[in-house]
Amino acid sequence: MMNAMIPLSNLDQIFNTFFAGPNECRSTEGESRGACLTPRANVYEGDQEYRIELEMAGVDRKNVQIDVEGEVLTVKATRETEIPEGFKARRREHAPKLSLQRSFRLGKEIDADGINAKLDNGVLQLSLRKSERALPRRIEIK
Repeated sequence: MMNAMIPLSNLDQIFNTFFAGPNECRSTEGESRGACLTPRANVYEGDQEYRIELEMAGVDRKNVQIDVEGEVLTVKATRETEIPEGFKARRREHAPKLSLQRSFRLGKEIDADGINAKLDNGVLQLSLRKSERALPRRIEIK
């Protein structure tokens, strides 16, 4: 059974408010990529895994990058919108190019090799398998 909104570790670092304000995005080489937004996330805990769902409306899977470095999982994405051919922009309510970035501290209870991702209907779903060490077990009395 899944319990809603149970933190992985360091609750304050996991839950930022949606579009809490521009943050500085950095490339994997540490170079600044300018301002970016923090997507909204839900975190759930199951018996065998954690699940993170991130809002990625309008983002194509080819524009999503997921990295794990040490105990930090980082999701970076860009959303690009183009004016349809034969049309002029009269009013635009969102930027033609938007960068999103969110990082999560995993802790030792996550098996970094057991992370899976899928993007469906504007939601990026990450499944993070718990390490054997983090799973409950029964100790046999001898």
